Amino acid sequence: MLRRPTSPFFFEYHSDPVAVRTSAFKGGDDPTDFAGDTACWNRLLNNQRVRTQTILSGEIIVGHTAILEQVGKREVTHWIGKEFWGQGITTGGLAEILRHEKERPFLARSAKDNAASLRVLERCGFVICGEDRGFANARNGDIEEYVLIVANCD
Repeated sequence: MLRRPTSPFFFEYHSDPVAVRTSAFKGGDDPTDFAGDTACWNRLLNNQRVRTQTILSGEIIVGHTAILEQVGKREVTHWIGKEFWGQGITTGGLAEILRHEKERPFLARSAKDNAASLRVLERCGFVICGEDRGFANARNGDIEEYVLIVANCD
C-alpha cells in the first residue's frame, strides 16, 4: 500500500549507517542532518514532476519510492528501512508506483555491489542497459554503477 511520504518517518531509515553505505547514494552531504533531509523532502514534494509514494506493510511505514527527472530522463528510486530488507516489500512498492505511471521509459541506477537493489529492479522488469561511474556521497568517492531501463511494466 502506498501513500504520500512524510519526512520525519524516513529520517531514521535515511540515517542508518549500514543502509546509507549499502545504497551508496544519499541526498545531502550528511546523513545525520535532519534539517538537510527535511529540506530535500520539501524540494521533492513541491516539485510537480516528482511522484513520491510511501510503502506500507500493514499500517507500518517501511519505505518509499519516487519517480523524478535526472538530466532530462525519468528515473525511479527506492528506499526501505533495514529491518524490512529481504521480505519482498520493496519490490511490491516499486511495482505499485510503476503501475500508476504510464509514461515510459524509466531509468534506474544501482551501485554494482548492491545486489538487493538490483534484484528489486530486475523483478520489476528493469534490465541493465549500461554502466557508469559516479560520485557516491555516502561512500565519499566514485563507485561503479549499473544503469537499468524498463519500457513496460505489468
